[in-house]
Amino acid sequence: MIAKSSEFVDVSRYKCILCLDGKLPDVGFFARCRLPIIAADGAANRLHSLGVSPDIVIGDCDSIEPGLLSQVRHLRITDQSTSDFQKTLRYIEGQELCPAIICGISGGYLDHILNNVRIFLEGNCGNIFIDDDVIGFCLHSHHEFCFLVNTKLSFFGMPGSVMLTQGLKWELTGERLLPVGYAFNRTASPRVTLDVSGARVLMIAYKNSITDAGAS
Repeated sequence: MIAKSSEFVDVSRYKCILCLDGKLPDVGFFARCRLPIIAADGAANRLHSLGVSPDIVIGDCDSIEPGLLSQVRHLRITDQSTSDFQKTLRYIEGQELCPAIICGISGGYLDHILNNVRIFLEGNCGNIFIDDDVIGFCLHSHHEFCFLVNTKLSFFGMPGSVMLTQGLKWELTGERLLPVGYAFNRTASPRVTLDVSGARVLMIAYKNSITDAGAS
């Protein structure tokens, strides 16, 4: 991928947009992507407020406004052992709609955000999430990226994850990552290679290069 501020996500690589009941992009994002929109239950309310209609709503349907529910295609899944996010992920995986762009992962209670991140890391590793000026990736093997130099990257490892990197200002040479992560790393080269073993790693990349003191 090429990390340009206005073209950070190459939407041609993705098959749908999965929306959670958190902070969503503006309506222009959905118009530009032109991808099927899958809403996890209450996310349909937020989409409706933007004037965006989902292709289908998935979940136990206890959060979507009743009047709206009658107007949209929906699949009610009452299994209380899984969250609406998990139900929706299973749906798009079964419909071969992965990899997906996930929106709305933040914007609610902190415990909900952390649980959303956990579920994201358990899903299809090709999925990404977008949130304001960052994008989240699930890393699990060998990955190559093209970024602007001084793009800020943060890594948060699941227990047992190990990383080897090339192209960062502070290279990781086989360190075992901790869940608290390695924050405030950044790219030193336009091309970055990342090799992950042991367990999955969350990478958060900032859309724009940075010019703070650490960039010198």
